[in-house]
Amino acid sequence: MTAPISPVGRGWKRGVRPLFYWLLLVLVLFGIRTHQRLMEKTRLDFVVTLQGQPTGATTILDGKPATIGQNISLGNHTFVVTHPKGETFSNSWFGWYGEHDLGTIDLKRPKP
Repeated sequence: MTAPISPVGRGWKRGVRPLFYWLLLVLVLFGIRTHQRLMEKTRLDFVVTLQGQPTGATTILDGKPATIGQNISLGNHTFVVTHPKGETFSNSWFGWYGEHDLGTIDLKRPKP
């Protein structure tokens, strides 16, 4: 025959449970705030030139117009640069936290 579990043995669990829930809540809130802070720093940086000269090319990120320093979301992205006098540039990548510097994109003129 087994001895019954004493109520004193279960009492400490009741006392620790609220502390555990409080700690879990604090960790979740800390994670959310960290995500928000890092997303503010997740930007797209690039420079577009046409044979070394600055140009007014059209830049598109995931089917929407893109600008230098634009905040971007996490995940897969497709970046396309078009210009009527230059060849189209396309790049796909997975975006994570932080600045994403695509560098200088030098478009070439198409050969006749």
